[in-house]
Amino acid sequence: MKRSHKIFFAIPFDSATTQLYRRVTKRLRQRYKEVKTVIGNEEVGPSASYSSIATFKAQNRELTEQFVAQIRDADIVVADLTHNNPNVHVELGIALFENKNILRVVGRPVTELGFDIRNFEVYRYTSEVDLSKKLADYLKTFFRIKRLPMSKKFPALLQQPRTTKIGGSKTIPSHAPSKYRQCVVNQRWSC
Repeated sequence: MKRSHKIFFAIPFDSATTQLYRRVTKRLRQRYKEVKTVIGNEEVGPSASYSSIATFKAQNRELTEQFVAQIRDADIVVADLTHNNPNVHVELGIALFENKNILRVVGRPVTELGFDIRNFEVYRYTSEVDLSKKLADYLKTFFRIKRLPMSKKFPALLQQPRTTKIGGSKTIPSHAPSKYRQCVVNQRWSC
């Protein structure tokens, strides 16, 4: 089992939500020493070298690459869908594509979510304590599964996921559709 596990929090960047998750992640790190938490805006941000409109597209590409790298590196992605934030939905889509362990949470009735999200398992929280408990329960299950012995009868399960190098240091999952590969190579995200 890995010595540490990374959790990426896809949240809107309003001050109340950010403060809520700072308090919750602090408690998680105290309880689970092997957990590293990343709240998107703490480790991902625009480069200071981008200051003109002419470089706006390059800045967006850099930010997207940072988010994708952070999500790809995470063991768990927590997506807070409370505010229906488009960036959270994009990060959730990336996590789904990367086949990550995803915990979807919402601080309002699940029936208010879009029809395409309601079909997934979404946990409703009503307070900070409730959110902390849901995260701790999820981690408890995650670690219990990680501690299970792997069967030697199925050696393919013991292998790391295969990736394909597509130029420079970029890699994508080998199962990615060829259209997606071409979009990544051409650095176009509207494919």
